[in-house]
Amino acid sequence: QKSHPVDEKALRAPSPQLKTGDRPLKVTSELVRSKKSLFIAIRTRESNLPTRASAINATWLRNAAENSAATFLVPSNAETHRKKFNIPIENLSPLKSLASTPPHQNLLSVFRYLASSVADDFDWFLIVSDNAYVRPRKLIDYLRKLDPTGDVYLGQPGLGAPEHRDTLQLKSGEVFCMTGPGIVVSRAVLKRIDAVIESCLSDKTPSSHEAVELGRCLSRHVGIQCAWAYELEKLFYIDYTGKLFMSELSLSNMRLLKALSVYPVNNPYAMRNTHKFYRSCEVQEYQELVAKLQQEMKKH
Repeated sequence: QKSHPVDEKALRAPSPQLKTGDRPLKVTSELVRSKKSLFIAIRTRESNLPTRASAINATWLRNAAENSAATFLVPSNAETHRKKFNIPIENLSPLKSLASTPPHQNLLSVFRYLASSVADDFDWFLIVSDNAYVRPRKLIDYLRKLDPTGDVYLGQPGLGAPEHRDTLQLKSGEVFCMTGPGIVVSRAVLKRIDAVIESCLSDKTPSSHEAVELGRCLSRHVGIQCAWAYELEKLFYIDYTGKLFMSELSLSNMRLLKALSVYPVNNPYAMRNTHKFYRSCEVQEYQELVAKLQQEMKKH
């Protein structure tokens, strides 16, 4: 399958430009419940199964909530790999009927897989790279504020760096979700995407960036854009140095403390290091809660 290199700095928009969009997220006071809340689709490749995928399975995937589920998606040989690595793996069948390979074809294949297999069993769907660290319980807590029957498509918003917008052929105000730290869609949006996949595949793709072309597809055929809010840049965090998660992480780093997912975490050492940091965060939160309860008990 043809690969398309991603220059994430070209996709990045300066932080001050992020603001609430014209179509705010629909908030519900009661969680519309299905059998489970969140399904996580982790895109990987066979060569990464003994490294990145196994590291994810041993770290943040173990902390997933009971009302969530996950699988790794590979191009082929899922059954063989499932037995060998003892992790959930499924084949991702490529979409056919195209002479060329558009940059967002793999993403659209993931949407088709989700729509055909688990769409009616979950409220929310996260598509994430195998070099991202996700906090599933925190993500589910955040999603409880939103309505899965509404048009929700969120992640870290991208506008394209000003010097690259012409190359990306983005219109004024067009917003897409960066794919690295993860894209979340509601059940309603998943089904709407599935209905227009063939139309998206037949479109011309001016850029080689899957995130941009997916955003363009959803804007054109579904009528939605990535949720545009400043907080989402913090919740789906990208380290543009690519080195942060290899070093010691500080519990005073508020950006990391607030994040629902972080990216890129490029190797097993970095994944374990990041996991250790977030486990320490959980211990600190627990200790603060215990101290607060003890103070309240003293008052009575």
